[in-house]
Parts: sequence; structure tokens; C-alpha cells
Amino acid sequence: MVNQQRLQELYEKGRQSGFKLPKSVTVKKEYSYEGYLIHIFRHNLLGDLGRIVIIPNSNSNSNTNIYCEIAGDPDDPMTKRRQKIFEPIAREITEAMDEILGKSDEAVDEYNVQNEGCLIPSKVFPCAECNEITAMMLFDDNATTQAELEDHVRLMYSKVKELNVPTWVVGKEIEIESPDGIKYGKAISMKVWPHREKVRYIDSNEFNHMIDTYINSHCSKTINI
Repeated sequence: MVNQQRLQELYEKGRQSGFKLPKSVTVKKEYSYEGYLIHIFRHNLLGDLGRIVIIPNSNSNSNTNIYCEIAGDPDDPMTKRRQKIFEPIAREITEAMDEILGKSDEAVDEYNVQNEGCLIPSKVFPCAECNEITAMMLFDDNATTQAELEDHVRLMYSKVKELNVPTWVVGKEIEIESPDGIKYGKAISMKVWPHREKVRYIDSNEFNHMIDTYINSHCSKTINI
């Protein structure tokens, strides 16, 4: 049986065998609660891409299992974007490790990132007349980058799709000072449903105006934001 330290050495050998990660991608090492070695790959804009899980077989005559997993809901279009970047990386590393450890039959598969034991703050805004939900905001007070916003949206994608209302993810607020010396807050944010928009900073007044418009115009069907 190959121990975890040796697996880490073999993984590094496979990763460095004539292959370099794209500059936009980083990797970190973790261990599962079972003690399995996990390498998590992260993109500077898309957040977590996927992971390679290495599980040594207890039978010394059997191959070590290498599992390659894509981060995200299979129905999420962003999962395909993550897969396009991660799959070639995973393939090159696993092929190099196969030469060392023996051929693995595992393929690169999609998987859902489960929100286990983690509360995702969010808020919905019902119509003033019919009480149907008109919009939703997801909150991550620690997010300061697009990648961190993407992580948050990925975890909530199934709920965003289910509600099917205009949705934003809002990150950490920063203090801005206007030319006349007045200080106010702006938060990094991104509209993610029904269409994705670029990341931008929006102040609370602009957000309140948008949400009020959705709430007050829902039943009249005159909204166009």
C-alpha cells in the first residue's frame, strides 16, 4: 500500500513532469476527514474549478484510485466553463501519475459541491401586491473578488434556478468618499440571473432603487431594468 506521503510525492512528480499550471490557476492540498489526499484547483476569476482526490487501495496488489471532479451543478453553464479549464489539467496530471502508479479507469466527472453545514445568507423581495418573489440577493460579507462571488453563486445555483427571479450576489462593502467629501458605502456585486453581468461596485441607494422598482412594478409588468 502506498502511504499518503508517498502519494503526495508521486502527485508532485506527475504535476511537474513537463507540465505547468496556467497562470490563472492555483492549487492547494487538503485532506478529507477519511485522510484522503485532495488537491483543489482554483481559477483567479471563476473560483474553485475542481479537485483531484487520491485514494490508496488497502490491497497492495490493487491500483491507487484517482478521482477527478468538476466543481459545480451539472445544469449550471459556469460548470462547463470550469470543466473546459480543469479537464486538460486533470488529464495531464492523471496520465503522468498512471505511468507511475498504474493505469486508472477513472474519468473526469461533474459533481455537485454540497453546502454542508454552511449557511448562505440571502434575502428575497416579494411583490407588494401579489406577494410573489420578485428578486433575490445573496450575501458574502467577506468577498472582495469575482472568484469569491463565483464560489458563493456556485453553492446557491440550484436555488437561484428554482426561484428564477433577478438575482445578485453582493460582497464586502467599502467606504467611498465623493468629490464633495461625503463618505458612503459601495459593495462589490454581480448580477447572475437571468443573465450574468460584469462585476461592479454599487451603492446601497442604487440597489434600493432597483429592488423597489421590481417590487412596485411586478404586477403591472412594466419593468425593464
